[in-house]
Amino acid sequence: MPYGAVISVLKTLDELQFESRFQKIQYPGSEVRTLQNNLTFLKNFLKREPPGITDLEAKIRETMYDAEDVLDSNLSNFILNSESATWDEDNYISSFTQALEEVNTKVDSIAETARTLSPHADRPLLLMPPVPEVSRRSLIVGREKDFIDLKYRLTAGSASLQTVPVLGIRGIGKTHLAQTVYDDPDVVSMFKMRAWVEVSLDYSKKEILLGLLRSMRKLGSGKGQEIAEDDLARRLSKVLSLGNYLVVLDDVCNPEAWDNLRELFPDWHNGSRVMLTTTQKKVAENGGGFIKEIRPLDGDEPWALLQSVVFRYKACPEKLVATAKRVSDNCKGLPLAIVTIGGVLMEAGPNDWEIAASSLTHCGNSCDDLIDSVMSLSYKSLPKYAKACLLYMGIFPNNYDIPLSKLFKLWIAEGFIDKNEQFNSLEKMADGCLSLLVERGIVVVSERNPVGKIKTCRVDGVYYEFLKKKAEEEEKFFHVVDSYTTSFPDDTWTHERFSIRVNIQFAGKDELKLKKPVRSLLFDGAQEQNPRWVHLDFKFLRVLDALKIKLYGFPDEILKLVHLRYLALTYPGEIPDEICGLWNLQFLIILQHVSSKTSEVVSWLPIEIWNMSELRHLQLMGRDLPAPSTSSPRLENLVTLLDVSSHSCTPEIFERVPNLKKLGVRIESPALDAAQDLSFLSHLTLLASLESFKCVVMHPDFTSQVASPNPIVVSFPATLTKISLSGCGLSWDNMKAIATLPKLESLKLRWYAFRGSEWNQKGDGKDFPRLRFLLLEDLDIQWWKAGSGHFPWLTNLVIRHCYKLQEIPAVIGNIPTLKKIELVDCNSSAQRCAQEIKMDRQSRGYIRVDFHSSRDD
Repeated sequence: MPYGAVISVLKTLDELQFESRFQKIQYPGSEVRTLQNNLTFLKNFLKREPPGITDLEAKIRETMYDAEDVLDSNLSNFILNSESATWDEDNYISSFTQALEEVNTKVDSIAETARTLSPHADRPLLLMPPVPEVSRRSLIVGREKDFIDLKYRLTAGSASLQTVPVLGIRGIGKTHLAQTVYDDPDVVSMFKMRAWVEVSLDYSKKEILLGLLRSMRKLGSGKGQEIAEDDLARRLSKVLSLGNYLVVLDDVCNPEAWDNLRELFPDWHNGSRVMLTTTQKKVAENGGGFIKEIRPLDGDEPWALLQSVVFRYKACPEKLVATAKRVSDNCKGLPLAIVTIGGVLMEAGPNDWEIAASSLTHCGNSCDDLIDSVMSLSYKSLPKYAKACLLYMGIFPNNYDIPLSKLFKLWIAEGFIDKNEQFNSLEKMADGCLSLLVERGIVVVSERNPVGKIKTCRVDGVYYEFLKKKAEEEEKFFHVVDSYTTSFPDDTWTHERFSIRVNIQFAGKDELKLKKPVRSLLFDGAQEQNPRWVHLDFKFLRVLDALKIKLYGFPDEILKLVHLRYLALTYPGEIPDEICGLWNLQFLIILQHVSSKTSEVVSWLPIEIWNMSELRHLQLMGRDLPAPSTSSPRLENLVTLLDVSSHSCTPEIFERVPNLKKLGVRIESPALDAAQDLSFLSHLTLLASLESFKCVVMHPDFTSQVASPNPIVVSFPATLTKISLSGCGLSWDNMKAIATLPKLESLKLRWYAFRGSEWNQKGDGKDFPRLRFLLLEDLDIQWWKAGSGHFPWLTNLVIRHCYKLQEIPAVIGNIPTLKKIELVDCNSSAQRCAQEIKMDRQSRGYIRVDFHSSRDD
């Protein structure tokens, strides 16, 4: 991506001029400023997306790669060698100046060409503002009969297990129709368990098992890789034996797939159903029985669907009707094409409609050609920054649910995200970019957190292959290594980013010489069980994600990777002090193996950590921040600090991280007096920007007393939206400090987070004024009393393993927003209260009440 490459070089130039460690050396200032001015112009030029610049974009991309090589090479040389006795500053400046002059000559020529095009730089398709998400109901315009028919096949008929194949060509809307039926309230209430999984052409049974269990929330996202396939199959069978189930196997391509997977779904003669979606008739026939074949929309249906997507409840402007009908006719009755092109053309003018109609007219006769053309139009209409972010998502496997927190970190580390006048932080800019991709239907939300915010996502299946091809072949954006090898293939020598999905052997330096420096290396294969050596001598590396690799020792060559912005390792040993020399690091994540025993001795990071001014995310399991000296600078950019102990939560440290938004505290070996470990709870108000707080006491000892002999003072900042506590043993009196928080949306209390038999919310005040999700788990509470004004916005109440709880306050049923109550391993008295709440609410709105036993898991 030329735009992303320009942004990356501009960032490096900023570092060169303003990073304090470079102030002592004289750089070729005029050459740097000339380059910076030209690149600022090219950045704005590319933003406008003028037509007919494909060749120019290729030149920009290649020249930016050359510029990056020059800058990174000279910066590395200075950082690693400037302190040596043989350092020749004059020779260094001369060499650097000459290299920059050569780059500037190329950039000058490109900028001159761009200036001749700039007056005519009108976009062929509008840069669309964020658009309202297309509702799933609008996607079934013209599919009403299919919807009713498919729903009937799932909810009526024989009690025996039945397979319902849904057959249709690519883009016909099989998946969206199936999803609409799957989420229909009648279908949801009909089946005790539902699961959805995509079946790729090269599927593995283990991945299907993991997908099904995760879909039913029996495994966490990304969990379970270490479990054997047979054990996963037994676990699934046990879960499916608990009642009737609906399983959707989406996009089954292999005719033998159903034969290999059908044994996973037992027939309990309770009305269970398995729905398959496929483009292959043989697959549908293998499913047996009734086949629901989806045909293209016809008549006025394509026009009706396009209007519902683009104009919603307004009439199509008269001047656009003729052209808009040409667009709908050219979509050949394929809902995917209509909805995708409709998303591009919302707010578009007559010229954009004409271009779209013409493009679709000349895209070929096959439906595959049409879909590819529509995908291309949709991609071209995205803003430049969104294109780079979208292409990067193709580096993950198909159907992989990408954790949003990781995706945003990688986008920022790669340099795709830049602040603008609309978003004042990189994280907000990343969130805005994702929202645009979701609203366009390109990215699918896989999972939301309890308050409805996106937790994981993935690229829509139809879009994925288009995206991967464009990223690997056209843009040379990344390369995926998915077969065993001892080196990188020859045809990837021009790539800079690599995703390693198998255990490639980094054996020798000679095998790893590439035309382009490797700048990103992501190990995305299975979790390593045995330690190994990994060769990481890629001196221009910016992103290194090796959490899946079990290391023999800390790789010394990492300490020389001065351009690293993102470093993620799994390593239980001591971290070398030299890691603080990685001045460019924004994200530092070092976890420990699951089996590693955490030392009871405090492990301190070096004092130089306070000089790492670029840090945004710090997660160092079993390590703590040192006390800052009086001269230690503040870490202004640090927004996330995770897995530290209470030793990192002193007033002196909190004052040095003024913009911290997320704090996670992990106390491994609590003191005999809980107040000693939890005294930091009185300092949290020093964090004026804190939004999320989690505290876990790993091995609490409550055998000696109900409460601490010293009272624990609790004080939380009013900015908090999420709190999660476990093992803290607080008194219910401390809940007052939480109940009044004005922005709190999610509260999770686990494993004796609070102790005592009674939680009494006295009076009819406005406790928890914005709380939407409440979890009570493994508490010794017996009596819970609440007033009528409490929890006015609560939507979900989950109570697990609270064996002594006798009642749920009846006033909970009066909360108009309440949608669900879930009880796991609770006694019959609490269950009876939940049922009474449900019955009492029938005339005022539906509440779902679920009872579950952990023995069923």
